[in-house]
Amino acid sequence: MRNKAIATLLYFTGLRGCDISSLEFKDIDWEQEEINLDQQKTGVDLTLPLTATIGNAIYDYLINGRPKSHNSHIFLSDIKPYDPLKPKSIYYIAG
Repeated sequence: MRNKAIATLLYFTGLRGCDISSLEFKDIDWEQEEINLDQQKTGVDLTLPLTATIGNAIYDYLINGRPKSHNSHIFLSDIKPYDPLKPKSIYYIAG
């Protein structure tokens, strides 16, 4: 589910791996249906639509696939201590 959510973000938003790996809960506004983030490479604020396809993929991962953790990052490793994914991990998932 994690890899599907990441692939969905890559395909439908064009976000860089570094931006996906740094996504936190605060970056997703479910009510306004937006993803808001500071792009790491450029430092530019970016607002993207949270479409049903993207939102459903992220929601499925959060509810059914994400390990229990207090970490604020959305995408975590599957192996304890469930650290946030590194940008390099996104590259391997997309490969």
